[in-house]
Amino acid sequence: PNVILIGDSQLPARVAAKTALRLDERFDEFLRTHMRRLQDDFHSLAYYQYAIDWSWRAVPLLMDLRLLRFNKTALVEMNVTLPPPHDQGMRRSWTWSDFVGLVCNISRRYGKGLGLRAMSDWDEDFKYAMLMAQSSGGYLLRNGSCGLRDASFNESVELFKKMILEDCVSPGPWTPQNLTYWQGTSSGNDAFDRTIAEDFDPLNPPPQSG
Repeated sequence: PNVILIGDSQLPARVAAKTALRLDERFDEFLRTHMRRLQDDFHSLAYYQYAIDWSWRAVPLLMDLRLLRFNKTALVEMNVTLPPPHDQGMRRSWTWSDFVGLVCNISRRYGKGLGLRAMSDWDEDFKYAMLMAQSSGGYLLRNGSCGLRDASFNESVELFKKMILEDCVSPGPWTPQNLTYWQGTSSGNDAFDRTIAEDFDPLNPPPQSG
């Protein structure tokens, strides 16, 4: 097929396997035809997800957002300046380091794990870590190299590691799926077990479904 619908987590592997085309010329053609940039309709973080090796490789179809909500009453009681845009111009910036510091301060005051609640059924903790990494320029794959050892990625991992080690983060509602993920009791994946038991090319991994 010329076009397929995939999750964005698959895209880096397909680029590495050279099965995802560069779309820049297509976007230029759209601009010439319609006199507007197709990319202007994408959400603001699309570039970090769909532009790999300095070239667009996919078009976002659905948005799966992560929202950070905070308890205003708790922050006011702690005499903490609220995050923007609720700070009335008192903050010049709001960084992930500020966020982690606040999360751990809340946990120290109100109880372990109460600084950040990951309110979802699955791996919200890793998704937060990826958001941290992407906002500081971190990446999983670029120019054929793995970005897990990149300084910006490591910095984000250390921030999240701090929240884990100091008991600042905990799961949300105890749904069966949430319990399975956080307690590590999920059933095994035979295909995945076979994959990691054998040598394979990390830039062109075999399928793990089934």
